[in-house]
Amino acid sequence: MRLRNRHGETVDVTVAYHDDRERDSGSWVVDALAGRPRRFASRSKALAAFHEAMHEAHDEGFVLEHEGVPLSPPGETTFGSFPELEAAVDIEIDLARPVDEDALLVLGDAWATAGDPRGEALLGERILSGTVTDPAEFMRRKKSLAVSRGVCDAHVLGSLGADAYRVQVKLQRGLVFGLELHLETGAPGRTTAQLVTELLANPFARFVRELSIRDCEPDVLLAIGRSHSALRRLELFASEPGSTPLDLAALDGLPRLTQLEVGANRVTGLSRLPALQGLKLRGLYAARDIIDVDPLVTWITRHRTIETVVVQPAALTKPLETFMADAREWPAQLRKVQVGQLARSR
Repeated sequence: MRLRNRHGETVDVTVAYHDDRERDSGSWVVDALAGRPRRFASRSKALAAFHEAMHEAHDEGFVLEHEGVPLSPPGETTFGSFPELEAAVDIEIDLARPVDEDALLVLGDAWATAGDPRGEALLGERILSGTVTDPAEFMRRKKSLAVSRGVCDAHVLGSLGADAYRVQVKLQRGLVFGLELHLETGAPGRTTAQLVTELLANPFARFVRELSIRDCEPDVLLAIGRSHSALRRLELFASEPGSTPLDLAALDGLPRLTQLEVGANRVTGLSRLPALQGLKLRGLYAARDIIDVDPLVTWITRHRTIETVVVQPAALTKPLETFMADAREWPAQLRKVQVGQLARSR
């Protein structure tokens, strides 16, 4: 990650896993400020050093840089509300097809006319559409695109201050479509639940459909479930082996969620999630760690939209083995069940 101060000086702070094939081992490496790279045996220790380096840089006046532009807090802002136009884009996204360009332009124009900065971000993304043969014109448009994306970054990340580096924003056609928080272990500042709540309440996150969180604690699920967001894909990975079980019942407030992947030693409370099509549970010690096997089988058979269920690794218990043996007894929409290495499809 690159940071810049008001004098134009830059520093890079990185954390990465390096394989040492000669020694058949690996280590986590943190490269911070002007110091030498430091190696750590565990990810948690490396992240602690990484967080320390990022906050040290912030205290020295450095701010995170995105696409060559330093992040800054947004100014006073007015956000418009156009329910019908926004709903038209919602429908296109939820149908999992490319959003109609005219719908985006109409919404972008309405936002821009109302002084809503999302209009500049949305319309600015279209500036490189079409063929541009003149190099000077291409560079002009590229600079303009960087400015419009900077508007988006400022409103999503700029207000987070020293915590901004913990969030990765995924843009799709000028809309903030996804958020990733993969550096949460030992992070100072806002808790992950506070960060998620603030992000999903941001008007720029209006069309967020994907959220991925590593180092997830139970209170994060509550924050997500209370957001009443339109999330369609959710990835949650618990912080440490043996940590507190993740209660999936907390996600019942996500009526549009279609894909859920959870990495945890234990999960409880299989959620109703009326639109769910794919469930993947990873890292379980055994099938019983889903709470009970019978509730899992009951949940699968009663769920009206589920198409694939993957549980791995997990011991195959009798109720699941019986259920998987005869696909003729499966619900009509169910196509695949996999437990550990054993998979059944139809």
